[in-house]
Amino acid sequence: MSAALVLAALEVDGVELELVTGNRADLIKVRDGTQYIATAISDAVRLHRSMAPHLNSWKRFAYDEAAAGLEAIPVPQNTAFRHRLFRARDLSRAFAAWDRFDHEEARRLLDNYAPVTAQELQPHINMLRAITGVSPRREPTLLFDLWRNAERRAAQGRYDDAVARVYRLVEWSAQWFLRSRFALDCSDIPAEKIPDGVTLSPGRDGKIQAPLFASWELVGKLSTGPFSSFFSTHRKGLLDHLKIRNHSILAHGLTPITFDQWKIFSALCNDFFIPVLAEESGVKPTPQLPQRYLWEVSETGHDR
Repeated sequence: MSAALVLAALEVDGVELELVTGNRADLIKVRDGTQYIATAISDAVRLHRSMAPHLNSWKRFAYDEAAAGLEAIPVPQNTAFRHRLFRARDLSRAFAAWDRFDHEEARRLLDNYAPVTAQELQPHINMLRAITGVSPRREPTLLFDLWRNAERRAAQGRYDDAVARVYRLVEWSAQWFLRSRFALDCSDIPAEKIPDGVTLSPGRDGKIQAPLFASWELVGKLSTGPFSSFFSTHRKGLLDHLKIRNHSILAHGLTPITFDQWKIFSALCNDFFIPVLAEESGVKPTPQLPQRYLWEVSETGHDR
């Protein structure tokens, strides 16, 4: 009954919990005459109970949902509790920004906590710095980031969104390769640079462009490395995937992508394409965004 009353009191703002305590000679009872009433510290429990449902949204990569819920929690008067709430809210905002490709905003928010957060956050900060910096690693890192975003959409059951991202990933990867290795811009290809066996025609604006499959045909003709081997091995599979994507509602049809179809796309990427991209770029695949809120920092700034 006492435990039930405590839980009920924690659900009501403004209700203070008090306990009777005193000196003990053993673990059985308090010595007579030493009893006094003390206020129980319940604000921490209340704050934890208020934050927990929103931070659970991280399990579904629903960082924006977590941020909105945390924003609605009244700001505690206690400094340490206030910092705890602000930190959880800002980190949720950071990953929400990241999830919508606003990498600059995500880095701005995460950099504020870089000196005092646990080691689990450092790989994500390093990844953001690569994405928002200027180096040859930037574009391959963005490609891996797009793959992780596709995985998050699939984890939410949004398979059309996931496949749309994979389509962009495969197309962009070929474009990056041709631009970085051969200075070839797939949005405006000089006719004299088109190799034999590849047929491309000018568009309405007179420019010769190479969409996804044509870009990979150029990769196969111009190179002999891992990308070329991937295309020659998985040419038919890519065509089959393109047909499924083209019939989806986010392309040219009305048919939703199923989980089983996504599994095929995912297997192609995980087993073959992502390793080849890592080998070709020299950049390691980036970690997935966190599904647990891990960072609790004391007032002194030390991880705990």
